[in-house]
Amino acid sequence: MIALMLVALQAFDLPGPTMPIPGYPREAHAILANGDRIAGRVVGGDARRVLFKSPNSDAELSIGVNQLAAVWWVDPPAELPADPARYPFLAGPKRDSILLADRDVRGGLVERLGGADLTWQREGKSDSILMDQVRAVVFDPLLIRDRKLRGPATRAILRDGSRLTFADSKIDAKTLTGKTTWGAVLTLRTADVCFMETIGTPGTDQMNAVPTIVPYNGDGDRPSTNRTQDGRLLNLPGFGVVDRGYHLPAGSQVVFKLDGKFRRWKATVGLSSGCRGIGLLQILLDGKEQSLGTVSPMLPGISGELLLDVAGGKELTVRIAPGRGGNIENHAVLAYPTGIE
Repeated sequence: MIALMLVALQAFDLPGPTMPIPGYPREAHAILANGDRIAGRVVGGDARRVLFKSPNSDAELSIGVNQLAAVWWVDPPAELPADPARYPFLAGPKRDSILLADRDVRGGLVERLGGADLTWQREGKSDSILMDQVRAVVFDPLLIRDRKLRGPATRAILRDGSRLTFADSKIDAKTLTGKTTWGAVLTLRTADVCFMETIGTPGTDQMNAVPTIVPYNGDGDRPSTNRTQDGRLLNLPGFGVVDRGYHLPAGSQVVFKLDGKFRRWKATVGLSSGCRGIGLLQILLDGKEQSLGTVSPMLPGISGELLLDVAGGKELTVRIAPGRGGNIENHAVLAYPTGIE
């Protein structure tokens, strides 16, 4: 199914990962335990389930509270961590956190939301507040149950910034239909899908394993995973926002363990948006430098595709250095590294 879907994407000439990929949804949206994000608004709910209306679905979505990490009624501050469990304003353990318009935070067990007011229980007593005063609800992280993948799945990014993970799906020229890993059956317009990636395979899981990410020159900054060092979304010129990848300061490297499992290895790479000067990319397979063609040196505003023969290779090292006219503060983004068996 996954292979057929990817072939279909190419056949219908959908925009691929070279088009600018949007950031997370702005304004109202939900964040699920598995990292999915759904643009739309809460229309009802209680202590067990939340009813959600998304522009991407004709029907209301019923989402179990134990599958929800947070719901936002406004655009979240850009400096917040991606994981709601790390938000700095949480009310404390074993509590849902209710963020209000005046930045006050109430803690307790949400009993009902949607409609005119939100009701919650704290210290055995019920309380309520008008919904127009509520900016976000973060559900108790201890009660969240992320359903782990049981095999390959498909991650789709929509034009409105929604991120959806499908356990099973099919696509044609008009629609993408599938069942999400959290149980909802959705039918989306193919025209609204701007990027798809197969996940839950050895080729992605092994690249997501914590690699060796140390400064190779002894005094550079440490690389970071999926975010910049200061917590911002990764961004590549001409590519857009990168959900899965590494932020590599000049003078750093990332080492992937291949263990001889893959025939080829692919990724997209370039200097971060806003960087100036020139950056040098060096890739070593078991200590032997690989030919990169026109991808290195890296120039501002340009990203390039990597596809390397790694058959039999045990270890792949990606190294970044400033080039002539470059700046030690240059940072590169290595997007969607994937091993192909």
